[in-house]
Amino acid sequence: MTYGELLRISRENLGYNLREFCREFGYDPANWSKMETGERPAPKDREALIKIKDQLKIEEASYFDLACLTRNNLPEDLWGKEDDFIPFFERLRHG
Repeated sequence: MTYGELLRISRENLGYNLREFCREFGYDPANWSKMETGERPAPKDREALIKIKDQLKIEEASYFDLACLTRNNLPEDLWGKEDDFIPFFERLRHG
């Protein structure tokens, strides 16, 4: 699952269409749509990521990992720890 797919599925599970969700929480529908389709990366700001996670009631353990991958970054907890790459990919695979 990608970050965008997680956003879309979570939004739909809450019963929002894209425009309703964006109106309710103050997002631009075009930009939000691009995040859901993977054309736009997740926000870099951790507070913004937490806000989105809370608004969508996401409990997915890999949420922050998926967000990092949209920016072609590794999560901060893996910087300089190349031996941890395999466990990271296992972490993503198992959610």
